[in-house]
Order: sequence, then structure tokens, then C-alpha cells
Amino acid sequence: MGNFFYDLFNGKTGYTISDSMAVDEDGDLLMRLSDHTVMDMDTGEIGFLSSAGNLFDEEDEW
Repeated sequence: MGNFFYDLFNGKTGYTISDSMAVDEDGDLLMRLSDHTVMDMDTGEIGFLSSAGNLFDEEDEW
């Protein structure tokens, strides 16, 4: 399982599945746009994420 995150806009949680993709608790696929911003691939909505550690890449400084 990837790194855990929390979406500050809608209160959903999820985890990463690759360096640029994640899945939220509803199974929606999210694509990384920037350090803490993702886009829901189904609806096109933008989300702002918070994480306890690194979100997508161990080398990133979040």
C-alpha cells in the first residue's frame, strides 16, 4: 500500500499507487498536479492534500 493522505477539501482519505497517481476512499483515481494538489480523473475536481509524511515520492520534500 502507498502513502496515506487526507483531502482537505472534501475530507476523504486515500493512498498513493504510484509517483503521480493515487486512489481515495471511494475508489476515485487522482492524478498529481503539484506538491499538494491533485485532480479527480472522473469529475475533474481539484483537491488539496495533507499527509503525515511524503505523499507521492520519497525524494520530494513536502
